[in-house]
Amino acid sequence: MTYQFNSSESSWFNLGESVSAPSYSVQSTSVVISNGPDNSESIKSALQNYDVIEFPPGIFLLKSEIQIPFSNKIIKGSGIGKTILKCDDSMTFGHAFILIGKNNCIFQDLTIDANASGRGLTISSGYNGINIQGNNNRFLNIEVKNTPLFGMLIDGNIISSDQNSINGCIIADNGGTGLALNRAFNTKIISNIFNNNGFENLTVDIASIGNTVALNHFYRHRGGCGNIGWDDSDGSIFIGNFINSESTTDPAVGTRIGLTINSEAGVTTGAVIVGNVIINNLEYGIYLRNRSGQPNPNPPPNWNPSKPGDAMIASNYIRNSGIKDIRIGDTDELITLGSNNYLSIQIDDPDGNNVRLPSGDVAIETKLNSSQTVNVNAFTKVLYTNVVYSRNITASNGSLTIPCGGFYSIDAKTRVTLTNSSGVSFVQLKIITPSGTKISNELVNGESVVEISASISKYMIPGEVYIEIYASGSSGTVSLDSGDENWFSCTLTG
Repeated sequence: MTYQFNSSESSWFNLGESVSAPSYSVQSTSVVISNGPDNSESIKSALQNYDVIEFPPGIFLLKSEIQIPFSNKIIKGSGIGKTILKCDDSMTFGHAFILIGKNNCIFQDLTIDANASGRGLTISSGYNGINIQGNNNRFLNIEVKNTPLFGMLIDGNIISSDQNSINGCIIADNGGTGLALNRAFNTKIISNIFNNNGFENLTVDIASIGNTVALNHFYRHRGGCGNIGWDDSDGSIFIGNFINSESTTDPAVGTRIGLTINSEAGVTTGAVIVGNVIINNLEYGIYLRNRSGQPNPNPPPNWNPSKPGDAMIASNYIRNSGIKDIRIGDTDELITLGSNNYLSIQIDDPDGNNVRLPSGDVAIETKLNSSQTVNVNAFTKVLYTNVVYSRNITASNGSLTIPCGGFYSIDAKTRVTLTNSSGVSFVQLKIITPSGTKISNELVNGESVVEISASISKYMIPGEVYIEIYASGSSGTVSLDSGDENWFSCTLTG
């Protein structure tokens, strides 16, 4: 018989625009599978003889692993939850489906239930729901659940795996990672739902290049290095996704993170993280982790702990993180943060020159709430007690700590009250920064109140910024007035 297949019902993604897939026709032989005592053998036989394998609604038990024998096969059900291909309890080994060197295959409109608990299989068995080695295979509107290890694995270690796509799928409740990419190229992961997978919900791993992860929803995860794990990948894009980890305590301490560039397998370069919503993580929203020099008594095969590579992190909304919304580990590469809507940041880079924030992203203003007496003929640090700052910048004991290198503007103004001022000839205000100082002098000339101000605008490395006051004279008492006349501010300008 002749089968006419029209894919226009499926939704495809075109860089932020949802459009209908182009219609296409497959002139091929087709068969509808009837439910029977050994559906695995029926499916295998059909795959040898037909190009389109259709399933009506129902639960079809699989008693053995199904390897797709040829390219250009279509496996099509009647919808998620309607057509269920379920591994039988007797199937004690094997993946549900495996594509080895097969290209241009389509899985559409069905559920794959790998039934790990019924089969008595744990993560250590190594079996997945779908194992993919090949090019241009498409998975449209399918569900993969209850696998012993990975829900889906795209594995390009032996056979090239390029231009595969996962679109509109549900990947949930699997023993290990929901979807794992291992040396996978140009994968498109669009508009899927990930939830409650045993490791990361999604891992982009081991030299996986040019992948696009867009418009997906990620909910709680139970392990791994974070909700999303990212290792040793070049030029991959994470854009427009929603991560709500739901403040779950399931992952171990140290892994309760929204998106982790883990640097375990090597240097990740060209990571573009733009326009995502990342909320309710008990530790960090985004963490670029420095793994260099970290020992591991049982290292994985691709163990190559490194520092994070270059990345662009922009226009993300990050909220309700237990420790910090963003943490950047020590890096030798360029990390650019542009106009993210976050509340707190931690930058571990000791020189800070590799981390760039946009103008105004670090802004601090301090005021003196109560008067302070300073010594004559000795520089005295001004101990500001009211600090208003953004991004949880460290401020203590009169010092501010700027977290990253950049071009800063610092302004200070002090109002000094003098007692027995005839012994004081002038006062000085000194701005002290990691990159130098700025001093401003004001003669007293018999006044009882003197105002003095200073400003500095220059490139600075991370470190402490603070203000000191000096009064030159033979006698007298000098005190700083509280209130709005005694303050200084620090703003990153570029």
